[in-house]
Amino acid sequence: MRRREAGIETMRIILLVMVIALHVVAPFRMVRFDKFEPNWIFTDTVASLSRICTNCFVLISGFFFMSFKNKQPARTVLRLILPVMVYLPFYLFLELDRSFSEAVRRVFLGALTNSYNLYHLWFVQTFLVLSLIAPLLAAALEQIDQRTHRAVMRVLLAVASVMPSFTSLTGLMWFDLSLFRAQLTLFTALFVTGAYIRKYPPRISPAKAGLMFMAAQIMIILGSRLYNSRYNLASLIQLLGGAIGSLEEAARIETNGLNVTFGDPSNIIIVASSVLFLILFTKLNIRSGATTKMARHVYGAYIIHVFWIQVFSRLGGNRFDLFSQARHESGFYPLFIIVFILAVLVFSLLTDALYGFAYKSLLRFVKARVS
Repeated sequence: MRRREAGIETMRIILLVMVIALHVVAPFRMVRFDKFEPNWIFTDTVASLSRICTNCFVLISGFFFMSFKNKQPARTVLRLILPVMVYLPFYLFLELDRSFSEAVRRVFLGALTNSYNLYHLWFVQTFLVLSLIAPLLAAALEQIDQRTHRAVMRVLLAVASVMPSFTSLTGLMWFDLSLFRAQLTLFTALFVTGAYIRKYPPRISPAKAGLMFMAAQIMIILGSRLYNSRYNLASLIQLLGGAIGSLEEAARIETNGLNVTFGDPSNIIIVASSVLFLILFTKLNIRSGATTKMARHVYGAYIIHVFWIQVFSRLGGNRFDLFSQARHESGFYPLFIIVFILAVLVFSLLTDALYGFAYKSLLRFVKARVS
């Protein structure tokens, strides 16, 4: 088991907030309104700042690459799948307007195909495949020297950055699908990058890393504005700079008159920002036992957070409906979103904490009965 580091654990909690924020504001992108309206600017900024979240989770795994070296595949699969199986029944409550058999079908089909209310499980599926090959990667990365490691890292990042655009331009969407929408390529590159940061810590001060990270985040926000205001130019940037979303998907959304963001995780600027964020937290001297304990529930909270997003959205009715807020209450919308994100965060962490308590209590009871 890897040694927990408070700085990295703090980072994981922040990343969970980013994931929740990204999914909370996602419906707002589908509302038809004038571009650069204040609520759209707020939403697009929140989404842009949160784009690094999944990349950073994989970078952290690479940073602790040695913990994968002797892991048994069966145990890896169990640790990733068990929380999913525990929380799947929760999502049945979101299908109460259907028959039980139809609700079960939708939940398990959604878990397999990342659809319905389980769209976020794409990360679990891709990370599961990465975890199975991680022991081989860790063994290889331990043996190679810095020059070779750097070369491999650069090649993988270059391939990952152009993969979505390549598959869209060539029409090889079957290849894209076989690589879990090209994310497995990106995840492998990020894992190798995280391991490089661990083996060869960059000689950079926290202040400089922070400034560079903020500069990259500003570029992402400005890039999103450019993408929405100058689509043809953005397409050229996407082709040359690599993977600023899928060309086919972006064209489809633009044709329908909806707004899109500068948001594919393999966008090289988003990758750079993700790397800088990890470097920043490796340089910060953070000591907090409470943070470390809270971070243990991040994965479970990730699995359950969409459930709570849907529950709060439905309980609120028209008064707290995201689309209503977007259209009619522009002054209240930013505060509403912030409170919504914090509520989902708290309930998600509490849910997993209660599950952990119940699981440990059950184990103690079983052991007591057996002995």
